[in-house]
Amino acid sequence: MPDYREHVLETIYAGASIDYAPVRRSWFVLSGTRDDTVFYERVSFTCDGRRITSLAMLYPYAQCRYYNRILEKTARTFTPAARLRQAAEHPARH
Repeated sequence: MPDYREHVLETIYAGASIDYAPVRRSWFVLSGTRDDTVFYERVSFTCDGRRITSLAMLYPYAQCRYYNRILEKTARTFTPAARLRQAAEHPARH
């Protein structure tokens, strides 16, 4: 995961100002600004690291009050696809 995070930083968000970047056992977030664009990307690793699921939003800084509300709700309820499938197949476990 650290290698992939570094790759994303260097290739997608090079030159960006990172404001929020938590790292956990199976996911990380990169959030910040570059030029006049705000970005948020959460990358989750499932299936023992074999599957990568990403939620990304980019929006104009001038409209961040509007989009931040949408992002907060979306990020709070985001569940990687593998976990959704597992919950559907074994509802008593979740």
